[in-house]
Amino acid sequence: RLYVWRNPGTVIDRNGMPVSTNGERWRVNSVARSALLNWDLLDTAPDVKDIVKAWVVHLIESLAPLTAARCFCEFKHFIAVAPPLQSLHDITYPVLETAVAKMRSLGTAWKFSVVRHWYRWCADQAAPGFHEEVVVLLDQIKLPFLKAGVSVMTRDPKKGPLDEQEHWLLRQAVKAGDGDLIERVCLMLVLETGARPSQLVLLEEQDFQVYLAPSGESFYSLDIPRLKQRTVNGHEKKRRRISPDLGLLLQELVADNHR
Repeated sequence: RLYVWRNPGTVIDRNGMPVSTNGERWRVNSVARSALLNWDLLDTAPDVKDIVKAWVVHLIESLAPLTAARCFCEFKHFIAVAPPLQSLHDITYPVLETAVAKMRSLGTAWKFSVVRHWYRWCADQAAPGFHEEVVVLLDQIKLPFLKAGVSVMTRDPKKGPLDEQEHWLLRQAVKAGDGDLIERVCLMLVLETGARPSQLVLLEEQDFQVYLAPSGESFYSLDIPRLKQRTVNGHEKKRRRISPDLGLLLQELVADNHR
């Protein structure tokens, strides 16, 4: 084996949470959901698997947890389409080029960018079997981008944005008091703030602010966490003003929670 990884047993992700690396199943967690990294599904040589594990630990420590899980899945796809690897000696440029060609035929060539990132990281670590000249060749390969937001841009009737009639109907349902209180609050939070669900999951009671003007009128705001900013041990928050209708519903929800 050209490479043997020393398993630390536990690593700390970018959010300051521990991730167990014991065994062949690692669970990474985010505010929205958890993801399982099943190394038994990575059918490759032991030294290849070890150096991929070392790279994934680097991703867990430096990127969002679910981003690390996504990279693992995309690399697993590369192993599935590449010629069988018996050792790190087999990670040659012709083998990588063959894998890219196969992925192009499958329409998944965009996933190879993760493999290129992995190879560059291994070369930076001076890992055995990785060469700078191959890094240069890999950087010259043009890959397609994963198209995001197509449903929104094309206004897909099922996956795209709400049309005016749908938006009006939802508003009317909220005003009529249809559904549970928590459902109406969740719906109004999305409609008014445009925040991602994973941002709203992080909201706490202390993020809800009520201001009383001298005239007696109440104004409401929310300190909404920001997820795109790469912060450690916490999330930056941005204050957003909300409508009196949503403010009153939040006050009612807080009172229900206290009861």
